[in-house]
Amino acid sequence: MTNRLVLIIAFASTVFAPTAHAQEPVSESQAVIAEVMLTDGVLTEDLHRRFWDAQRRLAPPGQEQEAATAMLKNLMIAQEYQHEMWQSIRDSFNRQQPVRSDRLDEIRSMLASEFERSLPWPEGSPDYIAAMSAYQTGLRDSDANLEVLLAAAAAHESVITDTGETIDLSLESIDAVLAGQEAAFERLERLFDPVWAGAADQE
Repeated sequence: MTNRLVLIIAFASTVFAPTAHAQEPVSESQAVIAEVMLTDGVLTEDLHRRFWDAQRRLAPPGQEQEAATAMLKNLMIAQEYQHEMWQSIRDSFNRQQPVRSDRLDEIRSMLASEFERSLPWPEGSPDYIAAMSAYQTGLRDSDANLEVLLAAAAAHESVITDTGETIDLSLESIDAVLAGQEAAFERLERLFDPVWAGAADQE
């Protein structure tokens, strides 16, 4: 399983983190989260430090943990969404027609409100507007990417990335993503602990 296949579905994790792109600390936090959540990603002490340095620059003094907890809640929803997404892709491959689980659509319907509640800025503020706009754009892109993946899996066809690279979808590659999700979210939980506890999985 390579990072290249994971990169075409990275939207499933990053769309859940606040994305006020005008704010550098948010972009730094999001970049670290995306790296940690790759199927074959790692969590190092440097990544942990970068994430929490960004959180301290972003959140009001003394509220870094509260802001991180809200972000983690969204990302744990992402954990379930990713699982349902890739299980639907696997089912689509086996049934040779696009299949979406009921739970996948249920989670999708509540994403916007969950994301909005996680934002640390007042409604209507420039940061709030920028974050919601970036989020809605990312969510639309994620919906389109998911439809492509479901159709490709159902047809046993390859997927063409934004860079023009062709990647084959197979049961082996789909199962590799499913198998890697648990480890990825274990790393995520360690990332959101403000105290570095070391590389538990010997990364």
